[in-house]
Amino acid sequence: MKFEACCQLIEAVIGKKITGWREGMDQRVPVIVADLLASLEDDKAEILRLSFGLEDGSVPCSLREIGRRFSRSPEWARQLKMKVLCYLHHPSRSRILWRELQQEWVLGEEEKDDNKQIQELQMTIACLVRYVDHLQAQIAPIAEKVAQIIHIQENPLQKNLQDMIRIAKLLAMSLSDLEFSTRTTNCLRMLAMQTVEDLTQKTATDLLCHCRNFGRASLREVEDVLAGLGLSLGMEVVPYRQEAIQQMVKRWCDDNVPDAV
Repeated sequence: MKFEACCQLIEAVIGKKITGWREGMDQRVPVIVADLLASLEDDKAEILRLSFGLEDGSVPCSLREIGRRFSRSPEWARQLKMKVLCYLHHPSRSRILWRELQQEWVLGEEEKDDNKQIQELQMTIACLVRYVDHLQAQIAPIAEKVAQIIHIQENPLQKNLQDMIRIAKLLAMSLSDLEFSTRTTNCLRMLAMQTVEDLTQKTATDLLCHCRNFGRASLREVEDVLAGLGLSLGMEVVPYRQEAIQQMVKRWCDDNVPDAV
């Protein structure tokens, strides 16, 4: 294959002007083009060979000449040529060719400027990385001291306090926020219950005896919903009220705040 014609085809595919090649590329480029043509169907590859005059001793053929060889019109040849070039120019294919050529291509002034900008950007990033490392080295001792000051070792008292606060929030929830059936919801409304705490203060007997429409199915539904929250009917709620939580917070502060001073 002719080296100059192969260069013209590559320029058409990657959409960039080639300004020069490194020594020895007159042998490498035809191999790259041959691999490119081998990936195409026979008639499409032949269209490119004829259009660019790739074969040794040949010259580029006009659309009329190409159409005559295929017993088709010049318009058919033009459309097929454009279709093949568009196919090769697709990023999924042209980028592969571009990456392969970047190692061999002697870049022109425009590409050299791009490389210069990339190098300057890389140097800027390297400076920023060094600056961040410097800041981290200065901040690390300070952060360690702060962590030592504010660090409070987790203990059973802290976990109990967290559980108490979680359950207190659940008890304060409205019954309308729970997913009860319509029948169960109406029964609980008839018993003048508004919050989850109101419900947990009732026993199974209370619910079955004081509401005519509240049956075993509704009882199981209530018990399942409460169990999903970690609650139950007839449970003790005094430890989860505000006064008890405040006392627990005071104990927690007495045990930990002195260590942080």
